[in-house]
Amino acid sequence: TFIILAICITIAVLKTSSTKKNEQLLAAFWEKERAANSTRKQPLDDLTFIQIPLDNLLVDNTMNNATLSDCSDTLTRLSQTEIVNLNNQSNTDLKLKYGVANFPMLSACDERYMELVRTLYIYGKALAECGQEKQAITVLEYGISIGTDISGHYPLLASLYQKNGQDEKIVDLIAAAQNLDSLMKAT
Repeated sequence: TFIILAICITIAVLKTSSTKKNEQLLAAFWEKERAANSTRKQPLDDLTFIQIPLDNLLVDNTMNNATLSDCSDTLTRLSQTEIVNLNNQSNTDLKLKYGVANFPMLSACDERYMELVRTLYIYGKALAECGQEKQAITVLEYGISIGTDISGHYPLLASLYQKNGQDEKIVDLIAAAQNLDSLMKAT
């Protein structure tokens, strides 16, 4: 009976401690969110906006391929907008740093970034499937250069490097994956 009583007391103490920690974390979160929602608009000077190099990415002939044509159209449309990679920052952190008034614009820029990296992956894959491997490599390397965290992007590029006798570039690709600042880094 003493052992059962000791176990019950230990569980009660641990539960109370856990509840207090959770309450403190929740209170800290809401305090940070309150501060973020009252932050005035700040300059965006430290952000690196992405410029899409259409001349390097687009192929002249989409070979009547709907996927290539759609991706080309999407990249052209996105090139006329503001795009920034904000994957490593929470919404609260963005509002704290740049002000709540900038948040809708920053959110839209980040959504366009996600559309861009998805499009680059689809475009690169379609180019490779059409036998345009050098152009696919160019497209996929650009995706890596802007910090894509689409997991399929990396093995696809590695396989193209291998197929084209560029095994030495795989080391740089692995390094780029290890340097990602993203939740998808492990994948």
